Amino acid sequence: MDPVQAYQLVYNFMSLAIAAMGSKTAARQRMAAAGVPVVPGTLEPLSDLAEAARIAREIGFPVMLKAASGGGGKGMRRVDREEDLENALVAAQSEASKSFGDSSVYVEKLIVRPRHVEHHLHAALHAPRLMPRCSGGQPFASPLSMSSLCANS
Repeated sequence: MDPVQAYQLVYNFMSLAIAAMGSKTAARQRMAAAGVPVVPGTLEPLSDLAEAARIAREIGFPVMLKAASGGGGKGMRRVDREEDLENALVAAQSEASKSFGDSSVYVEKLIVRPRHVEHHLHAALHAPRLMPRCSGGQPFASPLSMSSLCANS
């Protein structure tokens, strides 16, 4: 396989993976189905306030209402008490709709003082000639191989 074919294979795989994770509820469903632990909450968008209240009581307050689409903190509301749930749900749905064109919201247990690791995927949009290179000159085969390639440069 030549370098262009290898790059296209990696790019296509990453595009499919990122598209599959575009919806947070779909991503939660995939992770749960694969046996990956997810924060307690719903795997589907909430249907109404009664469902939100029932789930929140089951998992315990505080909870976080989150937009199923988008990111950047838009459509998120912390809810510490059941009596605050209705206003928070309306606000989260409204902000999600305005920001992402999708008012779908799900609920999950709020993790207070979380410790986490994030993985950010970066990819060149054009052929390998534009891909970043290590000091040794090799193009990165994929974002996940950057450190190992550069370590051997």
